[in-house]
Order: sequence, then structure tokens, then C-alpha cells
Amino acid sequence: AKACGVNHIIVKPTDPDTVLEIVDEALGEKSKSAAIVPTPDFEREHLHLVTDKLSEKVEELETLTHQLEQEIVERKSAEDALRASEAHLQTVVENLDEGVIVSDLKGGLVQWNRAALTIHGYTKLEEGLRSQSDLVDTFELSTLGGTRVPLEEWPLFRILRGENLRDLELRVRNIRADWERIFNYGGTLVHDGSNEPVLAIVTVSDITQRKRVEERLREQADIINHARDAIIIRHFQDDRITFWNKGAEHLYGWTANEALGKPSWELLYADANERDAPLKVLLSTGEFHGELKQVTKGARDIVVDCRATLIRDPAGEPRSLLLINTDITEQKKLEMQLLRAQRLESIGTLAGGVAHDLNNVLGPILMGAESLRCNRTGEHAAAMISLIEESARRGSSIVKQVLTFARGVEGERVLINPRHLIDEMVEIAKRTFPKTIEVTGKYPEHPWAISGDPTQLHQVLLNLSMNARDAMGNGGSLILAAENVEVDDNFAAMMPGAKAGSYATLRVSDTGVGIPRALVEKIFEPFFTTKDPGKGTGLGLSTSLGIVKSHAGFISVSSEQGRGTTFTVFLPAVQADVAPCRKEAPPVTKGNGELVLLVDDEMNVRHVTKMTLETHNYCVLEANDGPEALAIFAQHKDSISVVLTDLIMPYIDGVALIRALKRIKPDMIFIASSGQDTEPRLVELQGLGVVNFLCKPYDTRKLLTVLESAVSKQLAPLPKK
Repeated sequence: AKACGVNHIIVKPTDPDTVLEIVDEALGEKSKSAAIVPTPDFEREHLHLVTDKLSEKVEELETLTHQLEQEIVERKSAEDALRASEAHLQTVVENLDEGVIVSDLKGGLVQWNRAALTIHGYTKLEEGLRSQSDLVDTFELSTLGGTRVPLEEWPLFRILRGENLRDLELRVRNIRADWERIFNYGGTLVHDGSNEPVLAIVTVSDITQRKRVEERLREQADIINHARDAIIIRHFQDDRITFWNKGAEHLYGWTANEALGKPSWELLYADANERDAPLKVLLSTGEFHGELKQVTKGARDIVVDCRATLIRDPAGEPRSLLLINTDITEQKKLEMQLLRAQRLESIGTLAGGVAHDLNNVLGPILMGAESLRCNRTGEHAAAMISLIEESARRGSSIVKQVLTFARGVEGERVLINPRHLIDEMVEIAKRTFPKTIEVTGKYPEHPWAISGDPTQLHQVLLNLSMNARDAMGNGGSLILAAENVEVDDNFAAMMPGAKAGSYATLRVSDTGVGIPRALVEKIFEPFFTTKDPGKGTGLGLSTSLGIVKSHAGFISVSSEQGRGTTFTVFLPAVQADVAPCRKEAPPVTKGNGELVLLVDDEMNVRHVTKMTLETHNYCVLEANDGPEALAIFAQHKDSISVVLTDLIMPYIDGVALIRALKRIKPDMIFIASSGQDTEPRLVELQGLGVVNFLCKPYDTRKLLTVLESAVSKQLAPLPKK
């Protein structure tokens, strides 16, 4: 500027006095150099210029001052907001459940929040907590596996080296306080606007309790997974399996990978009714305990004791089913053997009564036949025929009951009318017990139905009735009764294994010697008996209790010495209609001239059957044995509609005959007949496709009904095994 001729410079901003001095100095130099004497007008003009310039500068100064004041106010507001934000952040950090430690870049611990102090066992910030190095004398860090962690690998130093930590789990031992816990560490470096690190933050949580819970859960899961019982969880809505333990793999043969995601009905059940059986109980009570028939991967039939629990979601809707299944297949086989042995004992005990009753049946038949031979008047003959018919029915009933009881088909659960059980037991007792014992049956007009195995429940009543008989050596009264009973919580609490609900009861009361109070608790123990040696095995009551428990029921006992004993069997009632005790017989059907080949080695049976069929419009060809039947069939195979054959015959038995005839004419219809327990043969017959069976002795109605069904191919099924 001086090179250009500038002698004076005013640096802005500057005060007015300095400006005037510089201006005067410049004017004085000019007057000296030019020798000019300022005039009054010049001075006045100069003064105006200076004054205007000063006014502008004052205005600029005022504007700057105002802006500065505004900036100061705004900066103060920002500082206040920052302080408030910092205070808020500090409050939040201070009250976090997670520990937070702030460090400078040299490892100095500048801040601990309350949780961090508490986690490490402190109540306030102490001198020994200012540096990570200060903590070495107090704390020792190691991995969960027990390997000690050196100081340079502690979480803070790893963060200061630039690592971002997350979920680092370490064991921390306080050497001085002698405790050990498990901490979860995290943390990172904090950078400024220039992306330069300014501090480090370490987060820490005490997860000791969580790790203990996880360990317990792992142990429990391991126990569940290796339990001998099959433990299964399946979705309630779509039946898909979501959990399958090792026990399930062992029991069913399916691996977890094969079973998970599959519907349980596809893997476990051959019968949909078995799968659906627990659902009604589960929806009403939330629990189910009972026996189910299932199948394995190898198609092996098994029986399981199933304990099921319904799991609901937070809204109360069914979500899953927890199933614990125990294989009791072998146990059931042993029970069946025990029950059959016990039945044989009972049959042996009843044999004398059965023989006596059969003699009473045969007597009227023999005498009636003699009377008919001697006296052929219509009225007398009709009376004798009725007597013979009734006696024969009684004899048939006795034999049928003995065979049914001896065979003992267990496992079939059906709806049962308790009246049927009472009536059958009353009939047996009246026939076989001493006449000095009065037997009475009682039941309500509409007894509640029960779901059970008729043979097993019949055995329970028989065992209890025989004990009552033995208790009344000098005679007395035996009452067999069925009742409908509601069991409340108070009564259920007094009876082991009982639950509140609706029950159909079977009661057996006697007027015998009674049971001593000291022995009442022992009577259900296996092999416990008060009878003389050779009079009983002591298995009757224990067997009965096992049967009742398998039906989800219980037994109560009331006894008074010298007055008698009452056993009451409680069985869960089922809301269903059961068949009435007596059905009106349908009308007898007649044939349409169909040709029947009748094969039986018993001439009397063959003769009466032929007469009956011919009376009802059937044509009959007779054969005395298998070879004769083969010869006749070969001649008339195109005309014969049905072959009715006995199973027990000489030369060729019924099964072999049917097999031979089916080779000649595969679509021939067969009816098998027998008076013995022929279960193995029934299995063979089913394999041959024969599903019609007549149990001897049969009456006209049964014969014609089965024959009509066979001819019309409305098949009458074989007896169930």
C-alpha cells in the first residue's frame, strides 16, 4: 500500500479518537506539502464527512454488539441444554441394570455407574477403582473352562486396542472377598467428529444366576432326553410332533429326525379312536392317564401307559400336548397270564356247582323226552317241548359262561350296562353257590354306562362274590347292586387314587363273618389270605384291585366283624346310551330255495339242522365228514350257495376242508361252526377270508340269521380274539 502512495492505514475496527488523529495527521502532512491553508468551508465540509463516517461506524458497532449479545444468549441456552442432556444421560446410565464403566485412552477409569459398582461388590467409587491395573490385586479373570486370562487380555485393554466386544462370558473371582461369579462383557471405543477415539466404554452384566438356570435346564433336558419313558410333545391343532426324546426313539423305532414335524397319528396309531380317546378328558380336565394301543416303526403292536398334559397359550387356548408313554406290553402279558391263572382257580372252585347245575338241566331233558315217547297228546307234548327247550337253553348258557370266562378275552374296551354284569353274576351265584345263601340283584332304572373290559369286570364281581360266599359258611344274604354316584372332593380326598366326578358303582355286600379292622389294610396285598391252606391263593382281591385301577377306578371297603362286609367298586361313568337288558327279537327269515352243503360228523346235529333249514325254504345236501363233502361239492359246486361246516371232524377238519373247497371255487361262501374255544382256528379262518361263524349250540333264529347274512353277503363277523 505504501508503494502505491498510501501514508496512513486505519485498521478496523478502531475507536473514533484514533480515526480523528490519523485523519488530522494526514491532513497536516498534506497542508505542509502543498502549503494549503484550510478555509472555514473546507473545515465544515470535512467535519460533516467525518461525522457521517463516524455515524456509520457507530451503527455497525451497535449491530455487531447486538449480534454478539444474541450469540452469547444462544450459546448459554445451548450450554444449559447440553448440561441438562448430560444430567439426563448420567441419570439413565446411573440407573441402568447393566454395569457401565468409562475409561480414557490410557486405561484410567473415569466413571462407574451404580450397577457396575454393585456387580463388582462396591457401594461407592474408591481409590482402588481408578485404573484397570489397580484391579489386578482384587480380581482374577478366567474363561468358563477355567483358563486364567492375563491382564492384557482383560476386556478394557482389548477394547482400547480397537476390538468391539459382545457377549464375552468370563469367570470373575474376587480374591479378597472370596466369591466367584460369571460376567458378560461388551464394549467399544467412542470417537469424536474427526473419527478420533476419545474414550472407551465397557458394559458388564452378572449372569451367574442365568448360567445356573441354563445349566439346570441342560441337565433336565439331558435327563428328559435319556429317560426310559417316551416323552413326546405334539402340537394340539395339527398333531405335528415338536419334541421326541431318546426314550421315544427306543420305544417306537423312529429317530428324532424322522419323527419331528410328522403327525403323531401317522407314526403311533393304527386306530384313530386310540389317538382321540384322551382328547375329551384333556379338554375338560387338562390331564389324562390311561392305557393306549399303539404301533412301532416295525408294525409291532404295543400297549403304553399314557400320562398326557394339555399345555395352553397365554390366551388360554390349547397349544400343545405333553405325552409321557411307558411301555407296559410285557406287563399286560404277565397280567393276562395271572388273570387266566386266577380264573382257572375260580373255575375249579365253581366246578362242583356247575356240574350240579348241569345235572339239574339234563334231568328235565331226559325225562321230557321219555314222556314224549310215551304220551303223544298235543297239549302234553307242547308242555314237554317247552320244558326241554328251556332246559337246553339253560345248559347252553352255563357252558357258554364257563367257556367265555375260561377264555378271558382281555383288552377290549366297550360300553357296558352295569345291569348286564349284575344279572350275569346273580345267575352264576344262584346256580353255583350253596342254597343257604340268598342272592339278590339290584340296580337303578337308568344306570350310568361304563367303558371297560366285560371279562375283567366280570372277574372282579366273581372274585368279590366268592369271597362273600366263603365268609358265609352257615348261609346268609349276598346282594349285588349297581348305583349311580357323584363323588365330591371331600370323599375323593379320603380314598387313595380317587378323583371327584360321576361314577357307576358295583357293590357286593354279604352278611358273613366280616374282616378284622387290623387286616382291612392288608387284604389287597398279593398272596395275603385268611383262608385255610389250599382254600385260596390270596390273589383274588389284588387282581381285582389291579383291574379296577386299570379302568381308572377305585375300591372302598366297609366291614364289621360278625355283621358282614361290603366292597364297592367305583368306575368312571360315561355319558352314552347303552343297550337295554332285553331286546325284542327280530322276525325269523326264510330262504329262497338256496342249496346248502351241511358238513357235520354228529348225526343228530346234522339231522336237526337239515330239518330246520328245509322247514325254512332251504335245500340241503348232507356230508358226514370232509372226504364225503369234497365228493359232493365236486358234483354240485355250481349249484351250492353256502357251505356250513363243523370245525372239529375226523379225517379232514373244517379248516382244511374250507381250504380245499376254496381251491375248487374261490368265491364260495362258508359258515364255520364249533362248540369249543377255537381261537387259533378263528385266526386261520380269517386268513382264508371266512368271516361267518356259528357257536354251538345254536338255535333256529341264530342259524337262520347267520345264513341269511351270508347268502346276502351282509357278513356276520367272527368272534373277536
